[in-house]
Amino acid sequence: MEETFGKSFNPIWHAGESLPPAADNFELGNRLLDAYGVYLIESASAKELERETLTYRKEAKS
Repeated sequence: MEETFGKSFNPIWHAGESLPPAADNFELGNRLLDAYGVYLIESASAKELERETLTYRKEAKS
């Protein structure tokens, strides 16, 4: 855990750790979800992406 601008920050990857291979994007998604509460969406349009994001936020609050 590092201190950054007065807030604790837990980096997704640590110094010296290599990024996962392209085939391991599932691991990247899991780390992003764990660290920031976000996930990657392949979307056909910005409206679709917005709808998915709002749905996710509603589910996260409940």
